[in-house]
Amino acid sequence: MDNNIIETVYNNLDAKTDDIIGMGVQCKELDKKISSGRYSQKTIDNEFKPKLDELRKNQRKACDDALNEARELVAQYRADAADEDKLNPAELTDDVKLMQSGIILKPRDIEGMLKRNEGNKTMTQIILRYAEENKIDTGHVHYRGAHEYEETARGLDQIIHYYGRWIDKPNSKQMLKKFFGIDE
Repeated sequence: MDNNIIETVYNNLDAKTDDIIGMGVQCKELDKKISSGRYSQKTIDNEFKPKLDELRKNQRKACDDALNEARELVAQYRADAADEDKLNPAELTDDVKLMQSGIILKPRDIEGMLKRNEGNKTMTQIILRYAEENKIDTGHVHYRGAHEYEETARGLDQIIHYYGRWIDKPNSKQMLKKFFGIDE
């Protein structure tokens, strides 16, 4: 799973924003030509305005595509996180036997199992479930798993939503950096 989803989304939006800004500059140049008074109305109507309309349409599409691509990256990140949180029978250890044996386990037993299974997401989840069901204090050990990923995904969803209002503005790159907390 991509642990650098924030960087991936930022870099993707940053690269797409360059093209969008370029289209905005071209629109301003055409607007200047139209309002300059140096060109005939025929040239304006037949040449400049169709180009400007097409450019604005392409810019809007580029904005939508960039935002949709960022949303797709976040959606894939969510799906990967959900898959990673699923129990895997290949990761079961003999500690499962202790939890199924009927032996009364103490907090120190749970602590030992958690220590032995550190890094094993399947066993950590099973041990913590067992402790919760049997009201065994695990101290400060909690399994966050997909919850952490979901918090990151929700944060990115918000950034993408807000950035959607800025993506076609001249100061969009500065706002993108601000939304992602990047110092200039």
